[in-house]
Amino acid sequence: MATVGGYHPHFKKPDYYPAVKRLQFSWPMYPMVEAKGTIYFALTPVAVMAGGLFELSWDGGGFLYAYLKVGADFLIVWKPLHYEAEMFIEIGVSAHIGGLKVSGSIGADLSIWGPEFAGRAEFHFLGIIKFHITFGAGKPEPPPLSWEEFKESFLPQPETKPKQVAEDQTETGTDDQAKEVAKDKLLSFAVVDGSLKQIN
Repeated sequence: MATVGGYHPHFKKPDYYPAVKRLQFSWPMYPMVEAKGTIYFALTPVAVMAGGLFELSWDGGGFLYAYLKVGADFLIVWKPLHYEAEMFIEIGVSAHIGGLKVSGSIGADLSIWGPEFAGRAEFHFLGIIKFHITFGAGKPEPPPLSWEEFKESFLPQPETKPKQVAEDQTETGTDDQAKEVAKDKLLSFAVVDGSLKQIN
């Protein structure tokens, strides 16, 4: 497992994975303009994910303020195959007029997922008008892996041929201690040598 800046918001992190904060950046471009944001990337045995948030803002001395926000999150899971992506953009402005603050924004959100390919697009305008469009199939929950699928995908493959684990290694000199490793076991143990004391 490797990560820079953490994980996808929908990824269920195992308890033994480290908690990692988003990688942040800030860039004061001009006295009144600033760019900032966060990014992340993670690769695990079951999924790959990446995303980030970018914000560009302009401050007109407290009288007028404007901003642009763009964000995206991507997630691909190997088993069972599942992918999803979420993207958004928002533009907003606020102004102080006679002690009264007036603000508004417009934006759009897009979510896609699969298989089967489907998604939802949502649009909002000044906090008053809001509508959405859906396409493709619904958003089903990925089916859980069976034990056979999990074992085949993420565990070492069993031996296909018998394997001798001891060969003429005991103090008595006997050479009939060869063992055959079971073909469908995750762990196998065999004592082939050691300090043994016989009590008469």
